[in-house]
Amino acid sequence: MLVLGGAGAMGQVAVETIQNFPSVGKVVIADLDEKRAQCAARGLSDKVSAMRADGLDHNALVDILQSYDYVISTLGPFYLFGRRVLSAAIEARTDYIDICDDWEPTLELLELHDEAKSAGIRALIGAGASPGISNMLAVKAIANLDSAHTLYTGWGATSLTEEDEIGSTADMAGTPAAAVEHWVQQFSGEITVQEDGAYVSQPPLQKHILPHPEGGRCDVYTLGHPEPVTFPRYFPSIQNSYNVMDMPDFLISIMKSLKRQIDSEELDIRGAATYLEMITSGSGQTMRMADSARGAYHTIREVLRRKKYMPALHATAMGVSNGREEVCTVWMNGKIPGGMGSMTCIPTAVFLLMMIEGNISETGVYPPEAHADPDTFFEKLGPYIEKEEQSAPILRFSQTERSQR
Repeated sequence: MLVLGGAGAMGQVAVETIQNFPSVGKVVIADLDEKRAQCAARGLSDKVSAMRADGLDHNALVDILQSYDYVISTLGPFYLFGRRVLSAAIEARTDYIDICDDWEPTLELLELHDEAKSAGIRALIGAGASPGISNMLAVKAIANLDSAHTLYTGWGATSLTEEDEIGSTADMAGTPAAAVEHWVQQFSGEITVQEDGAYVSQPPLQKHILPHPEGGRCDVYTLGHPEPVTFPRYFPSIQNSYNVMDMPDFLISIMKSLKRQIDSEELDIRGAATYLEMITSGSGQTMRMADSARGAYHTIREVLRRKKYMPALHATAMGVSNGREEVCTVWMNGKIPGGMGSMTCIPTAVFLLMMIEGNISETGVYPPEAHADPDTFFEKLGPYIEKEEQSAPILRFSQTERSQR
């Protein structure tokens, strides 16, 4: 099998995990920089080798993919590479998995469903953490209601200090990490969500209030992501669908300020990402005076309010059970250690294993909620999860009655 972008921070985790699967014969790291790919392969098992591949050279990529049964693409940004790589996989008749977490390329990829089906290939998109794990949590939440009308997939911090790793993958030239730049793109401009049974465009960072599993409530904020545009396709009862983040109030305030500057063209995406990364990584660079004051205010306010955070990755479904409005939240008991790369691409490897073993067998292009069984997924993911409570199951559930009908 081939891992495009396998020399990057995300792809390396996928390779390191997949090499241990007995059902995988060989793993090839493909990168535009062959020396970088060879460095990534060094020290791994004899199964792993390296080669050069250009994600923008369609004919050459098709020729390469024809020699492989599976390709995992961690090659971003997906607005540039997503459709190109999937089109090559379809032409080569190679099964495909990616970690696309951008809602606009997701819609472009779904447009290739009929072509993939005609070619007889399986193309699983958004198979990481969010989307990926979040989709599987959401399927479990929906299943605990008789009928779900509203869905939230969510992620974020569970404490004031848990976002320290966000900026840790910046390069030495001061270029912001791709993950941070993507994050900025998703909270600026306009995003698409599902509201009242229709897709609508609206500004991100809209506040919603969710019940906290331990009681009380939690403020969360919308941003652009694939889950809101994919779930209503496969669960028609869902009339409202959002992806939300739960972050320290200080960071939300900073993001709102950066959004205003981007939308008014005072600042570009890269400049905003560089500044946000400086704040989240604690690099010691000088913060704007107004933002320093904002940070002090919000930190004190959170302590006084005893702010609660939602679980780091969660799904909340709202709907009807036994004639009553109820809310079900599902989250993992623990996390996958190793940072953002592990949290994203160990699930990718698990989805690949499900595909190899025939647990995901439908042809066409689709996200995890369409054809992946969540129980099988979490059973296979379980060994990689570092539990918070050893005696508790991998998944935690909280169900709350909202009103009597």
